[in-house]
Amino acid sequence: MMQGNSTVAIQGWLSGLEAEKQALLKEMDVGKMNGLSGGMEQEDWVTEQHRKLEQIEALIFATQANLSLCRRKVR
Repeated sequence: MMQGNSTVAIQGWLSGLEAEKQALLKEMDVGKMNGLSGGMEQEDWVTEQHRKLEQIEALIFATQANLSLCRRKVR
């Protein structure tokens, strides 16, 4: 039963990460459309957004792997 609870918790975490990724992508689209003042400032902003996106995607990948392992243990 404990593993079932872990799976639910991991699925919740994964859903949160996916929502965070979508919010970041939307923010990046809006930022590109609106533009930012100053070339270097915009470049720094874009670099930071891409770094955040890479981190979220890495967490999603690791969480999916963890979920897969939990599901195998339940079987």
